[in-house]
Amino acid sequence: MKTKVHQKLLADAMKMMRGLISKEKLSAFSFVRLDAASFYVSLAGGNDMIQLTFRLKGDHREEGVVMVPGHYFDRFIQVMDGEVSIEGDFGSAVSISDARCKFNVGAANDDAYVALLGPKEDATSFICDARIFREMLLKVKFAAAVDSPRKILEGVCFEVRGDRLAMTATDGRRLAHVEKEEDTVLDDDKEVVSVVLPNVTVNTLYTLLQEEEKNIHIFVDDRSVRFVADKWTMVSKVYADKYPNWKAVVPENTAHRATIDREKFIDALKAACLAIPSGVERAVKISFKNGEIVFKTQGENTVGEIKIGACNMPKDVKFTVLLSPDLILDALQSLYDDEFTLEWNDSVSPIVLKCSIPWLTVIMPMRTK
Repeated sequence: MKTKVHQKLLADAMKMMRGLISKEKLSAFSFVRLDAASFYVSLAGGNDMIQLTFRLKGDHREEGVVMVPGHYFDRFIQVMDGEVSIEGDFGSAVSISDARCKFNVGAANDDAYVALLGPKEDATSFICDARIFREMLLKVKFAAAVDSPRKILEGVCFEVRGDRLAMTATDGRRLAHVEKEEDTVLDDDKEVVSVVLPNVTVNTLYTLLQEEEKNIHIFVDDRSVRFVADKWTMVSKVYADKYPNWKAVVPENTAHRATIDREKFIDALKAACLAIPSGVERAVKISFKNGEIVFKTQGENTVGEIKIGACNMPKDVKFTVLLSPDLILDALQSLYDDEFTLEWNDSVSPIVLKCSIPWLTVIMPMRTK
């Protein structure tokens, strides 16, 4: 291989791979694979869960493939500028240089690279609006479990039924669900696709979709999913276990409802939490009465109380609940609406948050101490 690629293209791609590639020398997932062909260089790397491939514009003098340790390649690229020359072959030294720097690194044979198996040839495929897909991820990913004995909860359940997309996440204390109608998905309303995307896939995909991508092409079966955009492709395994019946957690009917100014609520909640010392479980008592909301928090030697009047609710209704401020803030900070609604039955039943789109978050109240 003898090619030139602009440093910024290489650096941006390696930034996305940085948390995926292993630093262990003997790991099959410690390498990145560069394939120079046609007018592009394919840069691929990942781990045993996801694999990323970027299409970068290249200026080839000689097409070919090289395998280099990803950790060193990333370090070299970060200190370079302008056009980066890459020259080498399998099993020999690869030269990586610009006008100022030159590094040599040992290359591996092509069979050292482990390609992640993607969906089968007959996998279901459809196209989604990239912006909509990213916004849906934002509205549920905060509720996924981080470290759970039930691995199936460490991800987002992604379901497609006809022209309707749905995403759900829960960690047992809270649940988030969002739906969206999309014209470019499955033609057959009877066909249903349902998989659970692991957290690493969700977070990587969310970051990738910050780019100016218009559409994302998705191929999926019961073992993996492939996301294809203009400049990159990602293959990911999916969790095979059946996702819990999340609908059983959502109250069928709620007796009371309040419409609340979202920004004022967030500001007051954050201010009340200043009275809670660091390193302890945070709890806030929230009381609703006559259109007012009172936030009360308490530490060992501190008390915080904030009152706002940004609530529209029946005058004869009173309600007090103890909640984790972190759970409710995560949910509200995923929204763009000026207002949200809070629905409830009593202080020990699930609290439901909703907004102007088909979205909801269910939060379990904390026990009174």
